[in-house]
Order: sequence, then structure tokens, then C-alpha cells
Amino acid sequence: MTIYESAARLVSELPLAKVEAVARQIAKIPDGGVSAVKLESAWGTSAVKQLVKDFCTAAAVSGLSGKEIAAALFAAGETMRKVRSETQIDLIWTGPQTTAIPVRRNEQALCELIDGAKKELFIVSFVAVNAENIYASIDKAISRGVKVSFLAESSKEHGGTLGDGHIEMLHNKFPGAVCYRWSVPGNAKIHRVHAKCAVADGEVALVTSANLTGAAMDTNMELGVLIRSKEIAGKLASHLAALVDENIIKVI
Repeated sequence: MTIYESAARLVSELPLAKVEAVARQIAKIPDGGVSAVKLESAWGTSAVKQLVKDFCTAAAVSGLSGKEIAAALFAAGETMRKVRSETQIDLIWTGPQTTAIPVRRNEQALCELIDGAKKELFIVSFVAVNAENIYASIDKAISRGVKVSFLAESSKEHGGTLGDGHIEMLHNKFPGAVCYRWSVPGNAKIHRVHAKCAVADGEVALVTSANLTGAAMDTNMELGVLIRSKEIAGKLASHLAALVDENIIKVI
């Protein structure tokens, strides 16, 4: 990993104020004096020490001075600050309306996300029933070539809490989609797929309290946020993909 790749990783994982504080410290270190020992104490908790060690390893072989290494961190930090400033977050609400602020409903936001998907769409919900407008948008996404994936609660047979056939119903309703279940050993404590979210193309994500049901889209009081950010939506998409790759969730 190069010093520049390592700097980019640091600013994506850690608070920018912390990155800049350490960059100022590095700038004062004489050439050739950058070391993991000198920097670890400045970064605090053990959770980030591996990142620091990787950065220091890259710095040691970079041939750059302390000031040049600090400049790389400052530049990466400014780039990340710009990216984060371009993030747009909208409040999503289903339920009683007030005059305080105008808000969009969960169904509107989810349809917008699905209709805007170009390549990949991943939807996570405990259950999915009677959400006809959402279903119509999903059908259109599949027909235009979007890879659609679902994760829903498993049946009791597979360590979940639902009766048989729920995920199979989704699979039959959307034969062009990939459906996953989270299977756990029979003697394990009950695990529930309680997350409710959707992500499109690693660019837009909806995180919500609403299941994919008619009641949640129409009559319940539900709250969520629609996030347009390659940084945040990309992390969610990567995490869901890793659940598949690491065989934590499995195709039905």
C-alpha cells in the first residue's frame, strides 16, 4: 500500500480533526524519524492502531520527509471534506403530518431509490407483504437489467422467526431477483433480520424503520433518512456484499 493509498484510508475511517492534528505532529518530525511508536499515542484507542501502523509502514518506505507526508494527509483530508460536504440527507416520514417541515413518505423515497437504480439494488426488510407500488418499481428495475437482491427474515426452520414460505414467496414473485436468508444453527439463540434499508448502485441509501409492507408505507408512523453519498451508501453496499461473500447470508 502506497503512502497516498494509506492516507486516503485514514481520512475515510477517522475524524478529520484527528487526522489533521497528527499531520501537524508529523510535519515537526525530522526526516527519517516517522515511526509507529511516535504516532500511536497520538491516535489514542487501540481500534485505530493497525491503521496507524500501516500508514507508518508506508511512510517509512516512501522516501518522503515529515513535511511531505503531512502534506499528503492534509490534501487527502481536504478532498474527503469536499466529498462529505456534497452528501445530501433527506428526512423521510410516514404518519401524521405537521406544519413544521415538509417531509416525504417512505414509499415515495423508496420508489425514487428503486427507479433511479442503474446496476444494482439491495433491499433488506424483516418482511415484505402488500407493498404493491414498491413491487411495481422492483419489477421495472429487474426488466431494465438491474441486479436486485433481497435479504429478509428466515423461517423458524432456518433459525428465524417466521413461518415457512416467506422468502420463497419473494423469490417466486421476483424470479429475476436473488433472495438471501440469514441461517443460524438450530441450537443458537434466535437471530432476527431487523434491519430495514435499501441501497442503489452504492450511491443512494435509504435507512428506515419501515418494513416493506403496505401498512409501513401507508398507515404506520415510520421514520427514515434518504442519503445521497457515495461514501456512506458505498460502505453499506460493500458491507452487504461482504455478508454474501463471507457466506453469512445465503441464497435460498
